[in-house]
Amino acid sequence: MEEALRVAEAVGALSGFVEAGRAFHVLKRITLEHRIQGAPGLGEAVRAVEEILLSNPLLPLEVRDHEASPSSLPRWVSRPPEWSVEGAGLEARGERLRLEGHPTLAVAHSPPGGPVEAEVVEVREWWEPSAYEAASGRIALTSGPQDVAYLLAARAGAEGLIAYNPKLSGDAVPYKGLFLPHDLLSKAGIPAVGAPSSLAAGLSGSKARLSVDSSVGGDARLPYLEALLPGRSRGPRVAVVAHICHPRPGANDNASGAAAVVEAALALAEAIDSGRLRPPGGDIVFLLVPEYTGSLAALARGLRVDYAINVDMVGVEPGGGDGPLRILPPPPPLPLEPAAALYYALKAAGGGGWELSGPSSGSDHDAFNAYGMAAAMLNQWPDTYYHSDRDDADRISPSRLRLAALAAAAAAYALASGYEAPGFREYYTRLIAIGHASRGDGEAARLAGSTLRALYGLEPLTGGAPRLSAPWEAVEPSSPIVTPGSVTVADVEAGARLRRILGSGLDGYTWYLMEPVILANQGLGAREILAVERAVHGSGVSAEKLWEALEILAGVGAVKLE
Repeated sequence: MEEALRVAEAVGALSGFVEAGRAFHVLKRITLEHRIQGAPGLGEAVRAVEEILLSNPLLPLEVRDHEASPSSLPRWVSRPPEWSVEGAGLEARGERLRLEGHPTLAVAHSPPGGPVEAEVVEVREWWEPSAYEAASGRIALTSGPQDVAYLLAARAGAEGLIAYNPKLSGDAVPYKGLFLPHDLLSKAGIPAVGAPSSLAAGLSGSKARLSVDSSVGGDARLPYLEALLPGRSRGPRVAVVAHICHPRPGANDNASGAAAVVEAALALAEAIDSGRLRPPGGDIVFLLVPEYTGSLAALARGLRVDYAINVDMVGVEPGGGDGPLRILPPPPPLPLEPAAALYYALKAAGGGGWELSGPSSGSDHDAFNAYGMAAAMLNQWPDTYYHSDRDDADRISPSRLRLAALAAAAAAYALASGYEAPGFREYYTRLIAIGHASRGDGEAARLAGSTLRALYGLEPLTGGAPRLSAPWEAVEPSSPIVTPGSVTVADVEAGARLRRILGSGLDGYTWYLMEPVILANQGLGAREILAVERAVHGSGVSAEKLWEALEILAGVGAVKLE
């Protein structure tokens, strides 16, 4: 197949230039910095990577760092505050945790406070404001979304908050972040820390002592790095992006993606400098950003591309609870070329431990897709120590870093050189339909064979397909992305209801509601949106909960419903 051969040629040309050891060195350097959004360590990590990229000035890379203003972001994106932390502590049930040993102990953006010593009360129904009344004068313990829990606990008169993640086993301390504006944090004013699930279990009714030594300022500046590999003509423009933020160590999430992007940039530059490859047809832009805020800031500054590849969590060998490397295509009906290029690149690279999945949200590819620029994500999932202090460099496989860097570099090069994959649409839609059928989901299989294929301009396999309006041009929507955190800032009780719906009815296919939001903003009605979502994700997508979630978003002005 010609479309596979073109990517395989890029893999062959690049394979001698992609170095596992160099990528691992970059990863370890990044993990030294405490890269919380709004914290000084994020800028330090960006500058460290900039020095690495500039270490060979003869390579054909144009490298520059940027610092964008939060005012450039869409309204419905949470803006992190300036925040730095010097210390934190938690003592309970004979255990004593300190920030020095557990970098994720302080909930990110927590105001200073303490030491607070009080009885702990677990709030299980975290979405109910009245459930926090028992925490008045006490310390609230919850596994609920930390921004909602924090605001409701403070409003009820709690002295502090302890957040935990029941999905994390053992003594791993979770990474939690508030992403609330300075005025709300100042008004709430209580300290918040994370706790391992082993300590949180049975903590309710016991006494605990907690403290946070931090400072909180206004909206954080948004540092990000851009490296340009110029094309030789007016070919397609491609972005390869990874978020570099996260607390120390944050090795797989997402020093691994950032290191893979750096290695992809260096390998491509070296292959071109050596004459092994000629320059790509169009520009390739490599971006290292704070998640969401950085990619949206770059788009606000005028970045426009035809395709994007998002590299997020790619460094852990599958097995022992850690999942395979997954290719997540753009949502329909955006072009599938980025996913196709990654798919054929991984096939050409050889080896296993990867698979083609359905689309999902929750990372920087959302920003590009929301603006009509087709973006796929390369992402390993599930991850045993996701969002915890146990996500360290010892978990990382240099060979997996190399595989991700090689696939991203080859795919980006092929896309920038005019790569097209019309046959992949047929393969992908049949794969989705067969997957539904194998799980006994006949309704979803039928929709995949009709609605999904119609969106990609293919003849339906099963019955007639509804006529769907799908403009999907590179537009400037007023609210291209909606995060639950921004809804919480606007109305904490609406945010609580939305989080509850996501957790009970929609979680598992799109946490940020990006696909329904984009489809709603493009003018599709409720029935059309439901048909598309069930075609892709299965008939288990709840019509009632999907509509309720969209109504909440419409109620606060985040989307328009036809």
